[in-house]
Amino acid sequence: MRQTTRYLRTVCLTVSLIASICPVLPESAPGRFPGDCPGLDSIYIGGCCASSLEACLKRIPPCPMAVRLGAFASWIDTLTPAEPCSTRVAAIAARYAFFTDTTKFAIDYGPVTFVGAPGSPGTIILYVSAICPLCKRVYKGLYAEVTAGSLRGIARLGIKVRSSRSWDLALLAARRVGKQSALFLSLADVEERVSMSVIRKKAAGIGLSRRLLDSLSADSSLIREANYSVGEAKQNEVTLTPTIFINCRRYGSYKDPQWIADAARYSCESGSLPESGFPSGQSRGVR
Repeated sequence: MRQTTRYLRTVCLTVSLIASICPVLPESAPGRFPGDCPGLDSIYIGGCCASSLEACLKRIPPCPMAVRLGAFASWIDTLTPAEPCSTRVAAIAARYAFFTDTTKFAIDYGPVTFVGAPGSPGTIILYVSAICPLCKRVYKGLYAEVTAGSLRGIARLGIKVRSSRSWDLALLAARRVGKQSALFLSLADVEERVSMSVIRKKAAGIGLSRRLLDSLSADSSLIREANYSVGEAKQNEVTLTPTIFINCRRYGSYKDPQWIADAARYSCESGSLPESGFPSGQSRGVR
């Protein structure tokens, strides 16, 4: 009887651990994956358990990193069931690479206006473009996470532009009057192709007149700020938008807000925090 009670307590603790780490787990059991992809079970997890992903998930309690990867594996398996097994294994490997890579990039937080609790230990930076549909979808999802969701009090969110074109200058102009997030969020609901006329219309809707927007966008200091951001992006090997950095580490996994948030939580919980916007140690980028 005591052994049965002890076993049930252990199972309950394991379930509680999984629920706290991955609040949105698929219905499938965390130790097995739906579909026929044995390669997922053979992914090697170092550090916390030094074994295959399947073996790590069977431990009681399971390795926290393995729980996260197991939940992601289940999700990716249901998302792309027709994809070759190798494609899904590559997606898990890319996520594991982010969890274990310690390379930090130099990012200047000075010109960034963050959303989220000011005292949050973590930082998420998105290199974006105002006309990039995925950028706006990712930003909208992460905005909800840092202001009222799973990242509230854990991470702040900021954006940097990857070009000095008129539409990206508009994002910087809106920042100068405290309306950057409002403008970017308003663009997230636009289904048509975003043009400057659309941006001006949305800006007017949040109280930023065309005259003020155009005046700020033409300011020489704002143009220099945009060019600096473009140079920093090149130094940090940013070639497309959105490119995401979590605590100065490049995120290379699925660009879905819930999984970016999950990676940010893991990064903060595991202590992968930068000393500043220009991290020391193993780093590359703008010095």
